[in-house]
Amino acid sequence: MALIKKGVSKHPDLIEIVCELADANPTHRKIFIHSLGWDTTTKTLTSVFCKYGEIEDCKAVTDRVSSKSKGYTFILFKHWSGAWKALKQPQKQIGNRTTPWPRPMATPISC
Repeated sequence: MALIKKGVSKHPDLIEIVCELADANPTHRKIFIHSLGWDTTTKTLTSVFCKYGEIEDCKAVTDRVSSKSKGYTFILFKHWSGAWKALKQPQKQIGNRTTPWPRPMATPISC
């Protein structure tokens, strides 16, 4: 990471390439959210997280029998910057619960 930052600081034209590479790798665009309420839906999650960036995939993980939320989800943003923005806000009000800080699936790259 330090090597990338040093290279970009000396060659600003590389920033675009670094950002494109981060966008190409889903692990830099995906976050994990836990402690969700049982009534959490995909619609609820999308409405909360769409303000950070375009969402590529978001599904509330549900129980097959009851169809109730299992209390966690993965959100995949179209661009790394959406995941980065979502990670900057430590807690989110989702439905009737305040969730703890989302977790990145990989170390975010700040371009």
